[in-house]
Amino acid sequence: MKALSATLASTTSLPANTPLLGSSPYRLKQVSRIIRHLRGQLQHNRPQLMMPSDHAIEAMLENCPAILLSGDDWQQIIGDILTHLRKRFTAQISAHEPHLHCGQSTHLGETFTSTDALIFTSALLEHHCQAVC
Repeated sequence: MKALSATLASTTSLPANTPLLGSSPYRLKQVSRIIRHLRGQLQHNRPQLMMPSDHAIEAMLENCPAILLSGDDWQQIIGDILTHLRKRFTAQISAHEPHLHCGQSTHLGETFTSTDALIFTSALLEHHCQAVC
């Protein structure tokens, strides 16, 4: 009887907008939460840096390859994503693409350029590496 009830519970459907544990959308939300937390630490250590809004962080992460979200070591995942973002923003600046493509306008007309994103991402990567090493 226990096996039957476990089977029924495991087949209960989740709401359509609920990301599955281990899926890319779920892991992307986790990465976003971690980066927002690290942003707070970085703000405390380097208050002069322009910090992105939550929406800008999500926009930065939108096009990260799903392969970067795989693995069990979250510190490695965050390091790989920050390295990817730094390379992406460096390429955007080299190609003279001045603005971070957010899809929607950010709160209060915030302008967070690719240069700002590169500076933030580089500082966050440095902060992350110091914490991990």
